[in-house]
Amino acid sequence: MCSSDLVQKLDQVEHLREQFKGDKPLVIVGANLDAETDRAREFLKKKPLPWQHALLGDWSATDVPRRFAISNVPAYVLVGPDGRILAHEFSLDAVEAKLEQLATAHHDTRR
Repeated sequence: MCSSDLVQKLDQVEHLREQFKGDKPLVIVGANLDAETDRAREFLKKKPLPWQHALLGDWSATDVPRRFAISNVPAYVLVGPDGRILAHEFSLDAVEAKLEQLATAHHDTRR
């Protein structure tokens, strides 16, 4: 993914974070799987983001992709407060739809 595409995706993630903040805000954790972690650090210095980042290194250096069934990037995994995986998506539109569904279900249970 080229840098401008990456920045656009990160901006979309930030938009979702802002859109779904409330009494139970959306918490974002970025996981970077670049073999060159210094390059990722430099990118984050140039494009500071308001969420935590895990610089995991090369795919072979971590079991995180396997544990979350990630075979391609970018991938988006929604994890509930109880630690259960609620959704595994490759599209931010699909993530947004799932978040809206979850927010509606949460709102309905509060009535």
